[in-house]
Amino acid sequence: MCASEGATPVLDTTDPLERLKALTELEGVANWADTTGIPASAFELKVPAEVLKESGFDVAVSSRRRSGGGTRQRAKAVSAEEIKTWILDQKGTFLLADVINGAGGSQATVRKAVDELVEAGQVEKLGPVPNYAGRGRAPLQYSHS
Repeated sequence: MCASEGATPVLDTTDPLERLKALTELEGVANWADTTGIPASAFELKVPAEVLKESGFDVAVSSRRRSGGGTRQRAKAVSAEEIKTWILDQKGTFLLADVINGAGGSQATVRKAVDELVEAGQVEKLGPVPNYAGRGRAPLQYSHS
C-alpha cells in the first residue's frame, strides 16, 4: 500500500474516524480490508460512499442523500369527523388498521375518532382480537351495527 500525496499516516492518529479516513486515502485499502476481514460497512459510518468507491470498495454511490431509513409515506390529511362518517357507514367488526386503510388519516386521528364514537355509544369496543397469532400485542377490535 502506498499513501497518496498528503495523506495522514494511519498509525499517527488515535481517533478512529481519522484512522478510517486515512485508510481510505491509501491505495489498495479495499484489498487490505478484505484480507483482514473488515467489511466495507465499517468504513461507511463516516466515510462518503464516493471515497469508498475510489478506494476500491464495491459500494453503491447514490446521486442524492436520504435522511432516515427509507421512503415513508405520510397519511393523507383526514379530519376526525370524516373518519367518524366513514366508520358509521361500515357494518360489523373492524380494527384501527382497517379504518386507516379505508378512510385514511394518521393513527392518532383514527384512535381519537374511534374513542369519541365509543364514548358516544355509537361504536362498541370488543377488546383484543381473540386467538391473535401475529407479532406483538393483539390489536383491539371494535364493532358498529
